[in-house]
Amino acid sequence: MSPEQVRGERRLSPASDVFCPGRVLHYTATGQTQFGPLGIGAHALMFRIAEKEANLTGCRPLCWNWCEEVASPGH
Repeated sequence: MSPEQVRGERRLSPASDVFCPGRVLHYTATGQTQFGPLGIGAHALMFRIAEKEANLTGCRPLCWNWCEEVASPGH
């Protein structure tokens, strides 16, 4: 889910559609999730998606800018 979806916003922009593929690209490139370990629980994960910056550690330079653009809250 994109930050806008987590916050329950009714009007979503096309950026919301790009957020999830950006997360998948980052995970594929690094093997790491952007908002903490998978076992933290759904509520904690949703809070992090809505309110925190994505952790792009380990992202290769080639895709860093793109991942940063589409994976940050409020993109």
